[in-house]
Amino acid sequence: MAAALTALGQASSQVALGTAGRDLQLILFADLTKLRAVVPPEPIRVAHQNFVAGLSRLSIDASGAVVEPCGGPATLTAIANGSGAAALRAASTELSTADPDRSYRAGAFLPAASAVTRPTTGTVLKKPATAALGRLTIKNEASVDTVLSIAPPDATTATLLVYLRGGEDYTLNGIPNGSYKLYVASGRDWISGAQSFTHGCTYSSSSDVLTFKSTRTQHHDWQITLSSANGDPGGTLDSGSFPR
Repeated sequence: MAAALTALGQASSQVALGTAGRDLQLILFADLTKLRAVVPPEPIRVAHQNFVAGLSRLSIDASGAVVEPCGGPATLTAIANGSGAAALRAASTELSTADPDRSYRAGAFLPAASAVTRPTTGTVLKKPATAALGRLTIKNEASVDTVLSIAPPDATTATLLVYLRGGEDYTLNGIPNGSYKLYVASGRDWISGAQSFTHGCTYSSSSDVLTFKSTRTQHHDWQITLSSANGDPGGTLDSGSFPR
């Protein structure tokens, strides 16, 4: 089970996520079949039933999470934060204490839950290694929260990441000299560790390249507007293609 969850969390594309999700469901089905056939000792009978119920709920949570286009790390986090995982943790604690003569251990495969946050507009999630005088004003007319990624063309990692809440604007100062493409992730329930939203995710990029070149006396100012319903400025992306 732990290996299947790890593989799901490492999925870098929606296709890989679907495959990992199917593998996880096969393991969950097999484990549930075995556990339902077990006749537990009386002291842990209720705890065993609760564990089976929690595992069944986890299977339902996983089925829903893998269809969200949020990427492997976010999907694993959504499962770990779900009601099934919470029920399993409670049942595992119950199993460890229900029998005064013996402690039963279960559920160690579950990753820890992660805190869901909603940063304020202008929170810089990744700072550039250097700074200059470039300025970018972002008008988020979309109703959803977004994370703007600024990265050189064809780069796989971002130079800068900034969070904007739906309907709010922000001006970024100190953008380093260079040419950049803009990428947008939109959704709900931001997880800092996964650097991703966990629900309602969309990923997109702009075809335009913005060039920033500043000196002591001159600098470039750019302005962009995110105006569609989901904050999409252009072509859609897979979650694994969003520079972080």
